[in-house]
Amino acid sequence: MIMAHKTVSVLLLSALLFCGCSKDTDRPLPVVGDPLPEFTLTMEDGSILTSREISEATVGMIVFFHTICPDCRRELPIIDEFHKNHPEKLIVAVSRTQEKGEVAAFWEDSGFTLRYSAQKDRKIYSLFSDSGIPYSVFVRNGIISAIFSDDHLFTQQELEVLLSE
Repeated sequence: MIMAHKTVSVLLLSALLFCGCSKDTDRPLPVVGDPLPEFTLTMEDGSILTSREISEATVGMIVFFHTICPDCRRELPIIDEFHKNHPEKLIVAVSRTQEKGEVAAFWEDSGFTLRYSAQKDRKIYSLFSDSGIPYSVFVRNGIISAIFSDDHLFTQQELEVLLSE
């Protein structure tokens, strides 16, 4: 009886893990050269930002993050510092599965000025990737011009080049 209970528990846990790691859709993820997918973000101040607005900017950046991610904690200050020096650049941070209160507290503690959108789920993130954060997407005239996954940490100089007009 105990062995059957353990087997059922292992099967249920495996099913949950498999479901959590599966892709949300079967459509291909965008790559460099593709148009920016359509989406709408509710920003930290309640305003709405659409992918169309990002596409209409000459250049822009979307960075997906989570506040407990060590690489995100190293990269976000670099991006925020760049944003402070270039407030005219359209840069937005989008959390992956995190409540607004958690993100707001982290933003305040960090002194960030960068705009963000707290996402409770992976709906927006899954339009771009199925794993890895930070995940940064650069857009030029509505077309994805560069993508960097969790294995890259930006320098100010790289951001200058990637976000130059």
